[in-house]
Amino acid sequence: MNSIVALRPLTAIPTSIPGQPPIVVGTRVSTNLYNRGEGFVIAIHGEQRPDTVRSLGGGIGMMGGRAEFDIVFLSGSFSRRLPECILRGVQWRILDRPGSEVEIAAAVDHAEAVERQRAAEAAAADAAHEAELARLHVAPEHAALRQGDERHGGKLAAANIRVELRHAFPKVKFSVRVPHHGSILVRWTGGPARQEVEAIADRYQGGYFDGMEDIYRSVRSPWCEVFGGADYVSCSRDGG
Repeated sequence: MNSIVALRPLTAIPTSIPGQPPIVVGTRVSTNLYNRGEGFVIAIHGEQRPDTVRSLGGGIGMMGGRAEFDIVFLSGSFSRRLPECILRGVQWRILDRPGSEVEIAAAVDHAEAVERQRAAEAAAADAAHEAELARLHVAPEHAALRQGDERHGGKLAAANIRVELRHAFPKVKFSVRVPHHGSILVRWTGGPARQEVEAIADRYQGGYFDGMEDIYRSVRSPWCEVFGGADYVSCSRDGG
């Protein structure tokens, strides 16, 4: 991929907010968002209006400004057309020391190489995903399981969990319920340890709760795409 920036002399184009250096091509910036760290402004779109930038709710949000900025990060990524009000917000720092043309060119080369590597990894992951889907659809060892397109609801997954548990532990009575959409509860008394049942049931869980971000994250699971899945699968062994 060709470089997205043609480096220009580091001359000040815009005005600046009092107490902040002007933002020009080559300005060094920093943010703690997404572990990106330091980077350089490599392109400016539109006319800057720093005098119109305002904070909302004590800095929770920002508004104003007209320009947008392309930024390359030393960590190996780009931010394209970042609004002026965001760049001048509380989660970003505009640093005094600009980057040299050599530093910026090296950062762009590195970020483009990272993008190419990620694209190649994504393509390989897509190919592996499709190959596993094809395999599962015809796998003779799973012929007893029903197939369908219910990745999160839980009903198809619960039916298949019952089939697998009956086969794996024929002498144990299991309760496999869908108490509400997207949730499966497996209960039993005595018999196998919880870890043994989870080794079967957990394959049907199509994601996890990310406590750091306080959100549920779905994952691409060939197993759930073929045999059904649920957002949450819980296993509970009673005494005995």
